[in-house]
Amino acid sequence: MTCEIIQIQTTVNSEEEAQKLIHRLFDEKLVVCAQYFPIKSFYRWKGELEQAEEVMIFFKTQKAYFERIQELFKKYHPYELPELISICVEKISEDYYKWILTNT
Repeated sequence: MTCEIIQIQTTVNSEEEAQKLIHRLFDEKLVVCAQYFPIKSFYRWKGELEQAEEVMIFFKTQKAYFERIQELFKKYHPYELPELISICVEKISEDYYKWILTNT
């Protein structure tokens, strides 16, 4: 089971954009769960320190779907350079694991 399941994180500029991206990935059956919440971000962009109110999204999925999700981000993510980070799930309950496999 090690690292077959991942959590992907990204940020977008609004709740509306979060819901669009979430629905797109669900329509493609690439994720089994998505959670989002507002955050304040500080980051360096084109040599300047920026700050913004953003929406963080976490997706639960299979590692095998990462490349396809990356393709969709390039096409549909609202940012020029979207955050796309995969976090390996090293331990997971057997029932949750089966649920992810069954629903993606």
